[in-house]
Amino acid sequence: MIRFPVLRTVVFALLTTALCAAPGAQVPAGIMYQGYLTDAAGQPVNEPINATIRIYAVPSGGTPLWTEIISVVPTQGLFVTELGAGGNPFPVDLFNTPIWIGITVGNDAELPPRRALKAAPYAYKADDA
Repeated sequence: MIRFPVLRTVVFALLTTALCAAPGAQVPAGIMYQGYLTDAAGQPVNEPINATIRIYAVPSGGTPLWTEIISVVPTQGLFVTELGAGGNPFPVDLFNTPIWIGITVGNDAELPPRRALKAAPYAYKADDA
C-alpha cells in the first residue's frame, strides 16, 4: 500500500443528478464525488486507498455532521464515488444550512481547505418540498 506523508494535490468536484421529471419525483439518495490524487512527488496515484469524507457546519474546526469512509480506486489519479447512498444516508436536515466538505486520505491529516457545498447538492432538500 502506498503511504502518503504529504498529499500535494487534491482537486475535487461535486456532481449531482437531482432530476425532477415530475412533481413528487424521488430525489437521488447520493452525491457523486470526484477527485484527483497525487503522491508527495506530484505523481498521480493508481492504487486503491481509503478516504474519509466529512461534512461540517463550519469551514474549519467543529464536529462533523456526517462522516463516511470510502475506498477509492484512482486511475491516473482520478476517482469517482457516490457519497451517502450505501448504508450511510445523509441526515434529513443536513442541507438546511451552509455546509463544508473535508477529505482525509489514508492516515494523513484532513486536506485543507474544506470546500463549501454549493447549489446542486441542496437539490436533495427538494424531496420535502
